Amino acid sequence: PHLDVMYAGFGVLIDGFDTLDEIANQQTDYMDKPLADQRIKTIVRVR
Repeated sequence: PHLDVMYAGFGVLIDGFDTLDEIANQQTDYMDKPLADQRIKTIVRVR
């Protein structure tokens, strides 16, 4: 879903920096939206 600047995503990346780089280097349109869907398949909550 589209984020309308009213929401913030935050957290700490402790592993998977290569995956982050792949996501960050995807082509985007004029509104900076990725041309291909980017999906998070796994999230681990660490306390």
